[in-house]
Amino acid sequence: MANAFPLNDIEYLADDLRRWFVGRESGILNITGTDFSVSAAGGMLVSVNPGQAYLHTSTEKTGGLMYWTDTLKQFQVQVADTSDRYDYIAVRYSKEENSCTLKYVVGTGVTPTPVRTTNIYEIILAYFLVPANAGEITQANIVDTRLNSKYCGLCVDTLTKIPTDSYEAQMTEFIQTNQSSFTTWFESIKGTLDGDTAAKLANQITTLQDKVTALEPYKAQVDTLNAWKQAVLAGETTVMIFEEES
Repeated sequence: MANAFPLNDIEYLADDLRRWFVGRESGILNITGTDFSVSAAGGMLVSVNPGQAYLHTSTEKTGGLMYWTDTLKQFQVQVADTSDRYDYIAVRYSKEENSCTLKYVVGTGVTPTPVRTTNIYEIILAYFLVPANAGEITQANIVDTRLNSKYCGLCVDTLTKIPTDSYEAQMTEFIQTNQSSFTTWFESIKGTLDGDTAAKLANQITTLQDKVTALEPYKAQVDTLNAWKQAVLAGETTVMIFEEES
């Protein structure tokens, strides 16, 4: 196995070429927005849209490979005879079989976990409930996991990915600290509005509202006086001054 890539006149293994992708995180590329979306297709059929994805070839994540389909794929779901079951659709790489394929996997009574070892690596596109003795898979049975990094996620280049984990931890701590401070403050003042204090405050508000209401009839007169004042200042009218005779 070579330790550098690419060099002239050197034969490379697939494992060597896969290191070109070191730094990527596995997942779908989602170029169309519907890459590898899974939907009910009537009866016990499910369909998978065309798409492109990148997969690690092992949990060591020292590189990976591309997988794509250009046509719609359909799978016949097996009937669950006696109890509910969770099956799933995955893109799976197998080192022993030297293959990468889109697979329908018969599951168990619990939601699936992706198979990821030194020889097998898969991303789960969707899992779905197969009710016991059901004759149809509905869209409501299907859980889309393409954007969930636990199952699949979006392919990203970690060489340019912003390391947000530390910022998220700081923000979470900030929120928790301030939430605690607010709770402490609120608890300290909560009792001050009980009983007589709350009643007095309500009475004061009512008194202020009554005074505002009482002044409403004079508002028009004040507006008229202000308009007259502005007219005088602008020379648009005159003021007659009368002196008392002695």
